[in-house]
Amino acid sequence: MSHKFGGWQLISIYGIFCLVIIMKKNNFEVLSREFFSAIGIVPHMYRYDISSYEFERFILERMQIGKKYCTFLDNTGFGYFDNKKTAEVGKGSLDSVVKHLKPTIITPFKDNFYLEDNDKVIVSNFTVYAEEPYLIDLDNQLLIRECPFDIYMTQNPYYPDNIKYWEDLHNSKKYGIIVGFYGKNYDKDKKNKLELATSFASRLDSDAMQSYDTDGECYFFAVGTKPSEIKKILSRSYSTGA
Repeated sequence: MSHKFGGWQLISIYGIFCLVIIMKKNNFEVLSREFFSAIGIVPHMYRYDISSYEFERFILERMQIGKKYCTFLDNTGFGYFDNKKTAEVGKGSLDSVVKHLKPTIITPFKDNFYLEDNDKVIVSNFTVYAEEPYLIDLDNQLLIRECPFDIYMTQNPYYPDNIKYWEDLHNSKKYGIIVGFYGKNYDKDKKNKLELATSFASRLDSDAMQSYDTDGECYFFAVGTKPSEIKKILSRSYSTGA
């Protein structure tokens, strides 16, 4: 028995948990925390059972909603994200939305993409410092180098710090960004996620845009750089051969 979601081929529900188990522990933790947040349970007050059907369903549903989120981006002016100059930041194999698209993936989760084309995966932490994006070594936390991309995207950040200073990338006029949020309308954390989204949006200048929509029982929100500014950023990049 197999399940296909946007080109993803996973061998049964059991296959998902084999993949989860081989991830670094902190990837499992952030995914389970996201699950707890959506159902309104404080993680340390609940002993999680890895055989939980609810958690299995949560992961599968988020895969499906992630595909819809990409369609939402295409339909609301953020379609420029599907670009080789784009990097998706901070997501794991189970919640990346660009695995089979053009962007490169910057992930802190070692061995998380062992079934994928590793040529498009950079295993590293990521930070923004003085309006510049940097890769950070996973082991010693030292800055490795500046990132060679022009557009940075992430969705459903696990913690507010995951998008700390991202507004500086956009406001510098040197980089484009997309920060997205999505889930089910009845998720217990919807209000908190949208509050984080609007707070982040308030720190962006007038060259940013935002969009919100629903599709049945799902909601989608994205904030980021206007396409007109992206054209300028990419034009400069190509002219300098970056």
